Amino acid sequence: MNKRLAAVAVLLLGLTAGLALLHGASRPEIPEGSVLVQTSGGDFHLILDKLPAVPITGEIVNGRGERKPVSGEGIALKDALLAAGVSVPRQVTAIAEDEYSAVIEGNELDEGRIYLLIEGNEGRLVAFGDPNSRRSVSHLVRLVVE
Repeated sequence: MNKRLAAVAVLLLGLTAGLALLHGASRPEIPEGSVLVQTSGGDFHLILDKLPAVPITGEIVNGRGERKPVSGEGIALKDALLAAGVSVPRQVTAIAEDEYSAVIEGNELDEGRIYLLIEGNEGRLVAFGDPNSRRSVSHLVRLVVE
């Protein structure tokens, strides 16, 4: 019985390692300091330090209702998408390097509360005014536009 259990454990470990390698190989290469914008018409790299960043200040609210101030340099997500040649999408999915994601509806882009903050060499999506900060996406690497 113990040999059978050990064999199953080894098989599961091998399967897990294989799937991890497959997943890593299938992810697009994203240069440091950029965010990949994926559209049906092709891909575009937003180079963060080339964006016309301005001071951004606001606050986000966590799941417990606690308010946290957020400030830094950034750009409205709508303007970042325009820089990538994208106008008025139906929705945008922001994806972090760990695959955490958040969806922004296209009509929200005109409300002036969705920003791409530039934190060092990384981007961070921030949705000011949400009742819960689940749409705050740190270590942003991709924007999938539909």
